[in-house]
Amino acid sequence: MKKQVKKKGSKEKPSSQSTPVKAQEGELLKWTATPFREEPKKGAIFGVSCLLFLALLYILYREIIWVVLAVGVLTAAYSSYIFPSHYRLTTAGVEVKSLFHKTSRAWSQYTGMRKHADGVFLVYGIGRKSKLGHFLYFSDQKPEQVLAVIGKFIT
Repeated sequence: MKKQVKKKGSKEKPSSQSTPVKAQEGELLKWTATPFREEPKKGAIFGVSCLLFLALLYILYREIIWVVLAVGVLTAAYSSYIFPSHYRLTTAGVEVKSLFHKTSRAWSQYTGMRKHADGVFLVYGIGRKSKLGHFLYFSDQKPEQVLAVIGKFIT
C-alpha cells in the first residue's frame, strides 16, 4: 500500500504544477492591494470613525452584543478596504479575490470605466452611469500599465 500512495502522490504533483501554468497563459497583469495600510491618513480616519461609531452604539444601547454585531457588519462591508485584494487582468476578463468573495467577469460584460486618483472603477451595469462594478485599487502598480491593459478591452 505504501508503494501505491507514493505512485499516486507522484502522479498528482506534475498535474497540480501544470494546472497553474494553464491558468496563467492569458494573464496580462496581476497585483495585490491593501488600501488601509497603503494610505495611513485615510486608514487612521477610517479606524477612528469606526471606533467612535462603536462607542456611540454602546452608549445608546448599553449592550455589548450590538457592538459585536456592528463589528461584524463593518468588517464584511469594508473587507476590500481593510484586507488584501488580489486583482488579475487576463485576456478573458477581470478576476478580483478578496477575503469574503471572489468574482470574475468577462471583458464583454463591462460597459465603461471611470478613472480615480487611487484606482479605476469598471462599470458592468446598464449605461455608463451605473453604480454596479468593480473598483480596482492601483496600489504599487503603475496606473498607466493598468489603464493601458483595460483600455485594450473597454472603450
